[in-house]
Amino acid sequence: MRETAPDIPEIPGVELIRIIGEGSFGELWLGKTVEGAFTAVKVVYRSRFKDDRPFQRELKGFRRFEPVSGGHDGLVQIDQFGEDLDHGYFHYSMELADDATGGEWESEESRPLTLLDYLSDQGPMDERGCLELALHLAKALGYLHSEGLVHRDVKPSNIVRIGEQWKLADIGLMST
Repeated sequence: MRETAPDIPEIPGVELIRIIGEGSFGELWLGKTVEGAFTAVKVVYRSRFKDDRPFQRELKGFRRFEPVSGGHDGLVQIDQFGEDLDHGYFHYSMELADDATGGEWESEESRPLTLLDYLSDQGPMDERGCLELALHLAKALGYLHSEGLVHRDVKPSNIVRIGEQWKLADIGLMST
């Protein structure tokens, strides 16, 4: 069911279904492509920044991240990027995280599975699992750094599981 709010952004080739997350600068939407696949769509709004400079910094960082997003399996893969600066936002669609409720994204309660959710539900990781995850994410961050980028908001709620792989997400706080 599509939301009925009048200010739903227009994303080419994607129907926005509902908001599944919200941050300081934007919204994370569950979307469905014209091919029928679910996707995650982040919309970052200029109006949520005090002035234009930090918005432009985010946009610049994202423009630099988008082409290298597929370079490491510890980073969320970007599928589509677009700007509608006349309406005050930019957007990107990306891999959709696993559903934290164990469903298939059909339920209104579905939401992305973050490391924070996982640890809250499963308890602490064992030593081996913790070390493997830390090494995997450190390699992803090393790759970003080699591309001249810095992820400025690494935390359990910004690490999502896609398939059996943990990945850094919320790349909206990327900087160069």
